[in-house]
Amino acid sequence: MRKIVRSICFLAFAMFVLFGCSEHRCLLNGCILRWPFTIGSLPIFFVADNNNINENLLIPVDIIVVENSDPVLEIGPENWFMHQKRDALLKDKEIYRLTLSSWEQRKISIIPGSDVKKIVIYADYEKIFDRNGQQIVIFPKTMDFTYMIKMTRNGMELVQ
Repeated sequence: MRKIVRSICFLAFAMFVLFGCSEHRCLLNGCILRWPFTIGSLPIFFVADNNNINENLLIPVDIIVVENSDPVLEIGPENWFMHQKRDALLKDKEIYRLTLSSWEQRKISIIPGSDVKKIVIYADYEKIFDRNGQQIVIFPKTMDFTYMIKMTRNGMELVQ
């Protein structure tokens, strides 16, 4: 009888932790798990800094979801936005485009297929030529995590 009561208490505690957190957030494995979520979706949250990012111009961002990311990574963020094969490499649902400005926040939910091993994110900064500041590669988890990407004056970084 004690085991049953203990199991019920543990289950109630687990439900409270998962569903009772403020703003429906729970910290698991260093990532924020948000409820409710669409099964199979991968939310990516972009937060733009307020320090005149990109010389006060809009920053184009492409989120590229493909099975084979090698051709995309070969082109690189420096050449991606003007490359002639950009649209030919991708199918309709494999690219998500958005633009960001200072102080802006955006959330985009993507649904990667089970065969997708990498999600490549490119940003086109005016004055940044460093690949690390313009490129993020995400390896999608099996659970539904929310990734946070901070857009700053010096590039973008994955905060998780």
